[in-house]
Amino acid sequence: MKRIILWSIFCGCFVFGAVLAQDKQTEPSKKRGIVVERNPDVTINLPEYIEYDKSWAILVGINKFKHWPNLNHAINDVDAMKSMLMFTYGFKEENIKVLRDKEATLDNIKTLLDGDFITRIRENDRLIFFWAGHGETRKLVGGRESGYLIPYEGLLRTEKNAYATYLSMDKIKQFSDKCAAKHILFLVDACYSGFAASKKGLPPLPAELKNYYINLTTEPGRQIITAGGKDELVVESGDWGHSAFTYKLLHALSHRMYAADADKNGLITTNEIASYLVDKVCKLTEYKQKPVFATLSGEGEMVFIRKDIATYYSEKDTFFIPIDTTRYEEPPKPPTIPLDYVRFLKDEYIMGDTFGDGEANEKPPHTVTVETFYILDHEVTNKEYFEFVRETKAHYPVWMGRIDPLTVRDGCSYDFKKMDEALIGDNYPVVGVSWDDAQAYCEWVGAKNNVTGRLPTETEWEYAARLGGEGVRFATGTDHLSESDANFLVKSGVDNWRYTAPVGTFGRNQLGLADMAGNVWEWCYDVHTGYAGASSAGSRMRVIRGGGYNMFDWHCRSTKRLVLPISDGMATVGFRVVLIARGDVTRK
Repeated sequence: MKRIILWSIFCGCFVFGAVLAQDKQTEPSKKRGIVVERNPDVTINLPEYIEYDKSWAILVGINKFKHWPNLNHAINDVDAMKSMLMFTYGFKEENIKVLRDKEATLDNIKTLLDGDFITRIRENDRLIFFWAGHGETRKLVGGRESGYLIPYEGLLRTEKNAYATYLSMDKIKQFSDKCAAKHILFLVDACYSGFAASKKGLPPLPAELKNYYINLTTEPGRQIITAGGKDELVVESGDWGHSAFTYKLLHALSHRMYAADADKNGLITTNEIASYLVDKVCKLTEYKQKPVFATLSGEGEMVFIRKDIATYYSEKDTFFIPIDTTRYEEPPKPPTIPLDYVRFLKDEYIMGDTFGDGEANEKPPHTVTVETFYILDHEVTNKEYFEFVRETKAHYPVWMGRIDPLTVRDGCSYDFKKMDEALIGDNYPVVGVSWDDAQAYCEWVGAKNNVTGRLPTETEWEYAARLGGEGVRFATGTDHLSESDANFLVKSGVDNWRYTAPVGTFGRNQLGLADMAGNVWEWCYDVHTGYAGASSAGSRMRVIRGGGYNMFDWHCRSTKRLVLPISDGMATVGFRVVLIARGDVTRK
């Protein structure tokens, strides 16, 4: 049954139940209702609308193409969108599919558009399709045009059968027609034209029209907003950390600004987003780029509910409405970097085995560039990670019981059970965390600090481990490891730590980093590839670095690389966080 939420705030404190589509008011409900705080100086009347049952998203970002020129910030764009959708608009992580770089092949994209993921979407749900990458316009006979999105392996337009390797807008239109979602919004951070639009945009109806938002959120609709028109180039800048389009899109919808809510009524419509983007992106790029807005079908459009007006926590919880209208004009909060992160500035260094004693996948040594980044000075601890689990009620380590969280669940590897205090102690590194869950934690930390959070790339990790790209063998700054330097498997003598040691037990190196050699292996962001251009080990495989308590010292070298399936959570693998911030930051 479709539901309408009536929001009315008076100078008292009341709890209202949900109002059904027949406008018949029900009794107040403990499972569904409005919690209103008393504020005698403020009266707010929020419009009526029909809520969505579930929210879904497909996010595609490609920095590194096989044939086309590389981009700089598409991955940042996707990561920021994912964080915003989850933490500002309540999208569940299991309802978001992300394809990055080599994962974004034509086959993988088509599988998402035609596969099981889409069949789970129902008629009162909404779907966002976000693309950050290249686009192309093809001129057809009779002056018509056709638009395309370029997947990772798409050929250059001058190559034979190149357009057969692209994702056509005809395919997008077919997908939008057959998908059950009530509302679909395509946000395409690429410049192209030729999509099959029924009309340009939607006529902005007067907000005072009776049942305006009910009609808008009842009728199905599919809209598309692209970053620009044909023959325009996407503008990126390191100062923004994003493309111009995504940078302003985040301003439009982010909980720090809600800049697209022109009428300040708490509901942000697709029309408002498009109007804001056309104005702001044009000005930001000095009119080199003008977003295009069009309707593919239908009269309805997606709406976003401002988090500072109403936050919906779960299907059995209530809406909470703070009444402080000063938050409407709240300036964006500055990005912050905690003091336990070490900053590295943009630099070049020689990556790989420069000593000649490494394995094949550490060779050849090659020059790489790292952009400015901040890396956590220690491995993420149990105390830090368990706070994330409690808040999200998800992303459990593979060993963690659901009834008693500090008990190893039945059927789990005996490796965890024998770790005792090392498995659950506050200051020990968390283990048994998959790549996906580790990345989710990093994004969570980034969102709390208004910056981008993720796992370190291999380039970043090795740069930090080599004391800023220096020619050192171990992260301790030495050519040899002793028992007093790191936690690793010693060949003789007494091994003081049979399993993990509390983080920082062995002190910190010259740059203030702890345990970059030994203790636990650490997840990196990258898909595993060979430095010499060898084929990938697969998009479901990721690199781990640093060695662990179960390995000899040779495995703790700064250049050592191993590969692991992203779904694996092992007793010997943990991780640390990288934060990316542009411009001025506050250290706290």
